[in-house]
Amino acid sequence: MIGNKVSRSALFMVAAQGLAKGLDFIAVLIVARFLTPEDFGLVALASSVMLIANSLTEVPVAEALIRGETISEDDLGSAFTLTLLRGIGIAAILWLVAEPIAYWLDDPRLAEVIRVLAIGPLIQGLASPGIAHSLKSVNFRLLALSQLAGKVAAFAAIVIGAIVLQSYWALVAGLVVNPVVAGLSTHVLAPWRPRLRLNRIGVIFAFSGWITLSRMVFTLNMQMDRFFVGAILGKAKLGQYSMAGDLSSMVTYTLAQPIMQPLFAGFSTMHDDRDHLRQAYLRGQQILFTVIAPIGFLFAVLSSRFIPLALGEAWRPMVPLIWWLAPVISLQMLTIPTQSLVMAMGRPRLLLVRETLQLLLRLPATLAAAWFFGLVAAAAARAIASTVMILWLMGLASNLLATSVWVQLRGCARSFVALAALVGASLAADLALPTGSNVGMQLLWLSACVATGLFTYLVVLFGGWHLTGRPEGAESWIVGKLVRRLRA
Repeated sequence: MIGNKVSRSALFMVAAQGLAKGLDFIAVLIVARFLTPEDFGLVALASSVMLIANSLTEVPVAEALIRGETISEDDLGSAFTLTLLRGIGIAAILWLVAEPIAYWLDDPRLAEVIRVLAIGPLIQGLASPGIAHSLKSVNFRLLALSQLAGKVAAFAAIVIGAIVLQSYWALVAGLVVNPVVAGLSTHVLAPWRPRLRLNRIGVIFAFSGWITLSRMVFTLNMQMDRFFVGAILGKAKLGQYSMAGDLSSMVTYTLAQPIMQPLFAGFSTMHDDRDHLRQAYLRGQQILFTVIAPIGFLFAVLSSRFIPLALGEAWRPMVPLIWWLAPVISLQMLTIPTQSLVMAMGRPRLLLVRETLQLLLRLPATLAAAWFFGLVAAAAARAIASTVMILWLMGLASNLLATSVWVQLRGCARSFVALAALVGASLAADLALPTGSNVGMQLLWLSACVATGLFTYLVVLFGGWHLTGRPEGAESWIVGKLVRRLRA
């Protein structure tokens, strides 16, 4: 029963997140025609400041409420109080650091942008904690709807702003509107009368302390390289670097993020049953990798055809960055369930260890490569450091579940073979088909390449599954879902 609820919630979250990221993707395609890489670089710096301020004050209130036996009114009041204080604190931090950061990076525009971005977390601090009731019952529909509402509003703000203003303020508008609408919509979806409480804050912090520290380091890991790449190579190249990373994540990694909360809720119900937990982990790992990884590899292979067509020739220099980043981000699907696993097993300290190791690997390697060899080398160094962390995380999961890295890789073996076939078929189609100057023909050739790659992937994947006796795995899960949909 719990497995079905996790599966349904995960599918709903993925569908909602897929729609949201589709809107993000369309917005990028539109806005890139009106703005320059330097505009994207400027907003990337400002948003990095906001994300770092978020991480320094983050308390995973929802996770703490989910893991408790029950959720009382005192729990909700304390959670609301913490979230509100955090929103006020983030806004204050952003106002205080705006001028010094603008002075350090020699760009007065940064101060204005950072102060406007402070509106988002301030209003988001008013979100209703009542949504935790549905999360604890492994029902993530309300959360998905609130996030989707924010994305739709942000999409409208970005597109209208880009057409009317044709400046970086369009991107800023989207970054502000998204958290404001998402936060306020929770009071419509999960009504709760605000009340301030402090008596359960200690319980929340007892669970969330290590997670807070790990997310602080995670945000530093994800954002600090942007400051240094921008300082070393300039805002235009920073815009290309951040756009390449964002697009590579958008088509793969961000589709997997919504699954983590349902996985955590599901794993939490079986943390005392090691065999059941191991089976659930391996099954989730196989499904994630099989379904999502081909999207990233296909994006990498066809980026030289897609990027100039979708964004314009000004963005062509970031194609080699995508060649490095997109495949590695796809391989990270193998480790997505690890965070949910360690939280469900009550080992959040391991998250801090993970993020610290990644920071020590990624940041020095990326900065040294950017300083000595340039932009493409920085992306390559980031990719290599991420690959090392993938292997380390698979080893961590092996220790927690009393299994091995080989068992994890063997479970995804058919997917690896199918991915190799996808890359080969897509490259062959890309080389065989002409480029041409007509936009309609270019879209046709790109669609042919995508269809060739996906068709080859599915044929090899399900062909291998059939030849090996149709074992339980990602393929049987996909077939089961399709059969139930057809019967319905």
